[in-house]
Amino acid sequence: MTAQVPAARTIVENLAKQNGYDLVRIVTIDDATFMATTFIIHAAALARAEVIIAPGREHLGPGQNAVPHACRVLLPTGLVRPSPRRFPTNARAVATRGN
Repeated sequence: MTAQVPAARTIVENLAKQNGYDLVRIVTIDDATFMATTFIIHAAALARAEVIIAPGREHLGPGQNAVPHACRVLLPTGLVRPSPRRFPTNARAVATRGN
């Protein structure tokens, strides 16, 4: 994986430039990264990121489908739309109504 880092970094830098984004931070994850998806989302939240840029879906960690629900994701193929949320049929909604 170490050999892939420079190529992945170049893809991220080029996507940012092509789409008018300023890179705040590039995080690198590998198989040893604890809770990789949570780490990525947390890093984006701390940086107040408008978008997470990745060279491919596999770079978003094992919970890759959750990431677009937390922050917009830009890949070489374009912006990723969040997948439909799936809730059990017996789920109960909890909500409060303001006055």
